[in-house]
Amino acid sequence: MAESHGLHAPFESDEHYLQLRLKLIFYFERRRCSCPEDLADDCLSRVLLYTRRRGQPTSLERLVFGFAPKVYFEFLRASSRVTTSADDLPDGALQCPPAEESRLLAEISVGRLDPADRELMEQYYIDRRTAGSLAAEWGLSPEGVRSRVFRKKRGLLKFFFGERPSPGNESGASKHK
Repeated sequence: MAESHGLHAPFESDEHYLQLRLKLIFYFERRRCSCPEDLADDCLSRVLLYTRRRGQPTSLERLVFGFAPKVYFEFLRASSRVTTSADDLPDGALQCPPAEESRLLAEISVGRLDPADRELMEQYYIDRRTAGSLAAEWGLSPEGVRSRVFRKKRGLLKFFFGERPSPGNESGASKHK
């Protein structure tokens, strides 16, 4: 059971708060921030203060991810002023265990993908290829490529956020190549 944060003002529930926090942690991890949990908490604190002053927004997630780039750029400005070298810090000072755990879970969830699906996801997200450029190679329409990529992404997110299928009941196996 999730611990109560008493933050129900803008958030639907504690679980909603925790899901937004985890999404923010991913957001800041992807930008290679040293402690994404702190930045996620800072962002959610700003959202809480904002909603207390201005009321409930029509789209809370949109507001949260509107604040996230501002928090990120403040982090970048602040980190450029830091003069301490990582070599001067004690061992383990740069590690954030929850981020390490989420990286491990991400590796496990991506490892569950069929190799062909993993290849398609890498080409789309890492190599930044367009759906149009992948369509002919994969024997799909551009819409089919987008649909397949987003369906796999949704499956990864469901697994990552705790909706794990029972063994032998995994759906979405690829038939490509």
